[in-house]
Amino acid sequence: DESVKLLEQVLRPLGLWRNRAKNLRGFCEDWLQQTKPLSQMRGIGRYALDAFTIIHKRIIPTSEYAATHIKDKMLLYYVHVVLGVPRKAKG
Repeated sequence: DESVKLLEQVLRPLGLWRNRAKNLRGFCEDWLQQTKPLSQMRGIGRYALDAFTIIHKRIIPTSEYAATHIKDKMLLYYVHVVLGVPRKAKG
């Protein structure tokens, strides 16, 4: 497919360009069809789902959820510092 080959060229400097191109193309198809929940769309992992839910949908996670589910440092920073969600107390 020509569109995937073009994506591969653009994404090549990032590494894993073949997989990223296929995932991006697949995600775009899934998004346009709107027949699957976001969590089941191609190329969507935990980080993308959490970021979309928190930033786009503006659903603020609880301290418990943030501590146990969010693994990305910058997304945790956004949750705790920007949104003001308190860190879960240890112990």
